[in-house]
Amino acid sequence: MTVDKITVARYIASRKAPYLTSALFRAPLIATTAVPVAAMDEHGRMYYNPNELEQWQPEHIATVLLHEICHWLNVHFERVGTRDLRRWNIATDMEIAKFQRAPTLGGECYLCL
Repeated sequence: MTVDKITVARYIASRKAPYLTSALFRAPLIATTAVPVAAMDEHGRMYYNPNELEQWQPEHIATVLLHEICHWLNVHFERVGTRDLRRWNIATDMEIAKFQRAPTLGGECYLCL
């Protein structure tokens, strides 16, 4: 995947959620095939699978970037405690998806495609 595609996706994401721009551009991006699509770690590093995201449009990648940065900003790694990791990830994914689908004042889908 080209860096340009990620840069475009970050720009689109920052336009959708300007208050997340600092976090979006501060998070180091690490290309790896060790993750299916994308992931964050507790240190604010974002991992992405270049083989998978190469097939996606920048608008879709932007949504993934916003989703992943929300895991970090919502302190999901520190709050997991002794919970089952698989269930915790599903629950936090659902929380983020709800946030991303919240309507704006104009009635449009917020942070979605």
